[in-house]
Amino acid sequence: MRIFIAIDINKKMREEVGILQNRIRTKARLDKFEASWVKPEQMHLTLKFLGEVEEEKIEEVNRIAAEVAAAHTAFSVDIRQVGTFGRPIKIVWLGMGERSRELKNLQKDLDDRYVAIGFPKEDRDFTGHLTLCRIKTFKASRIVEPIVQKYADTQLGNQEVAAVCVYKSELTPDGPVYTLLQKSELRTQNSE
Repeated sequence: MRIFIAIDINKKMREEVGILQNRIRTKARLDKFEASWVKPEQMHLTLKFLGEVEEEKIEEVNRIAAEVAAAHTAFSVDIRQVGTFGRPIKIVWLGMGERSRELKNLQKDLDDRYVAIGFPKEDRDFTGHLTLCRIKTFKASRIVEPIVQKYADTQLGNQEVAAVCVYKSELTPDGPVYTLLQKSELRTQNSE
């Protein structure tokens, strides 16, 4: 089964992200053949994509997520900064801002632990982000670029990072379906 490790986005932030996403979508006026918009209720911040994982390894995957979570104290990140990946643009994203040292440390610990049991190391630097949409055509890339630039300095507020989640992802014709397998809480400030 396809597995990834992520941070859930709270309801209030999902609503804020949905409003921003709708503003960009309305200005861009791209159809489903030009862009695929991520539903706000499915948004999450991916820390590590493991890919296909055998059933017998799931317990170990869950154990590592719990151990790494227990080694980190809860923190918050600023959700802001609309940007893109790719030239031409392939992904429009909402970033975590500058104060994401704790997020990078959490992601690095997860990556290191999963690499130690045979999963591939991330081949590029981690950029904490929420995917707003995937751009499918060169024309759509040209349309969305100036719109994204107008929202580059967007600030939506803080998101608490209090748990690490292990998800199963099933690809369907209607889009991906995510099933939570385990949620592991980070330490609270008081438990240090």
